[in-house]
Amino acid sequence: MGHPLFQMRTKQQSTRNVGSQPKPQRKWLWPIGMLATGALVIPPGLELLTSSVYTGIALDYSLSANPFAAERRQVCKAVSQLQKTGDGSAVIAFADRAEVTSHINFVWNKLELGAQCRQPDLKKYGIGKNAGTSISLALKEIGDLQQRQKHSQDSRPFVGIVFLQEAEAGPNQPKLDFDEIKASIEQINRNHGVVAIIGPTGNLKEKLKAHLKDAKAEICSFAEIKYCVDWSLTEGRKR
Repeated sequence: MGHPLFQMRTKQQSTRNVGSQPKPQRKWLWPIGMLATGALVIPPGLELLTSSVYTGIALDYSLSANPFAAERRQVCKAVSQLQKTGDGSAVIAFADRAEVTSHINFVWNKLELGAQCRQPDLKKYGIGKNAGTSISLALKEIGDLQQRQKHSQDSRPFVGIVFLQEAEAGPNQPKLDFDEIKASIEQINRNHGVVAIIGPTGNLKEKLKAHLKDAKAEICSFAEIKYCVDWSLTEGRKR
């Protein structure tokens, strides 16, 4: 049996040797650490990984649509809430004529999207001088917007959203032609776009659905605003 002092020193050395052993590196912990430290920046990163789209929002500002101003704002707001960093958008005001009233090529600050939903100065754009609401003119402006996007080498898929209370053409406006509407939307589809029309009811809604049953398009009532906006942007990002 060794000397007690020798045994005590041996134990102390053994303890120090164990304590000085390098601790095993738990490499499996580093991804968790990165996620934890990067938690605040993950959402923007995920947005950048999501396909960007360009959205044309056509809003009916005819006299007959005035009682539905809250629904019109709701459509615009719903689109704004689903837009992501890198998306683009334009607002088209229409009634007896259709004009682009707001344009954001690339969304970086979502606060600026709210400004798009404010009612534009209709007199400035010559909208509402005459009676009538022309969906054909609205779709033509959406198609032209998509073509300008394409010619500028912008490859983002296109989403067209139309807020429409009624489709009663006035003097010197294209008459309601469902075959023409179908052709306009199919052209947008061929150029990697989708279209949602929000607001029609009754006979107008049924005829639009019948003519567009084979197109990449949705026809929704005001009660279906959230669904229609969700559908259009989700489908658009798949194109």
